[in-house]
Amino acid sequence: ADAAILAGKTTPGVPPGEPLFSADRGWPQCGCFTGGQRLAIGGFKSLPTAWAFSRLADYFNYDERFDEADGPALVPMSGTGGERIERIVESLNLLIFTSKAEYWLADRALSRTVAPQHVEASTHGSKRGVPITKNEGAAVFAHSQGSVLSEMRYTDVEGNFAALDISLFGSHLVRGVVDMAVRRANLSTDGHQLHIVNTDGSARVATTAFRI
Repeated sequence: ADAAILAGKTTPGVPPGEPLFSADRGWPQCGCFTGGQRLAIGGFKSLPTAWAFSRLADYFNYDERFDEADGPALVPMSGTGGERIERIVESLNLLIFTSKAEYWLADRALSRTVAPQHVEASTHGSKRGVPITKNEGAAVFAHSQGSVLSEMRYTDVEGNFAALDISLFGSHLVRGVVDMAVRRANLSTDGHQLHIVNTDGSARVATTAFRI
């Protein structure tokens, strides 16, 4: 009689190596939800100048086996030595703040099949641990030294994002910023207030319609 014996079976394989981030390897430094229904994360311990975005409308799915345009992707940046991603901020375009520079993505839509184009806006660097606040289309951040505040805003004249110094006229009031937040105005006749905390425990309050 004839007989058939199953000698082998094909199963999906798992790529070699270790997870990019985990409880053992550390978690991402920062992240944000984008307007394109993705979760962008970055500042990995093993790849400090790389960031990743999730699958479309599936915020916690980073399975690289989804190779279509709506799939997730890991994006390495060509940063300088010692540079690391500090913050990713959703704005007019996705903004990426590192320890040495500020970047924005020329393409608003994220796609696995199209490499994001990083455009350098300035080279101040953002201080680790200090939140970046959003105010009327601008992202307010503390420089890497913590003693200067700038707002990153898109300008039609230059066709680029520019980091404008907003603490120039009161530089003696900003010393080692450790925290800050924006308080929204309740009335149309009021201005938003920027609250700043310095290293020595002193606090500053500024109306964001004017320079400090």
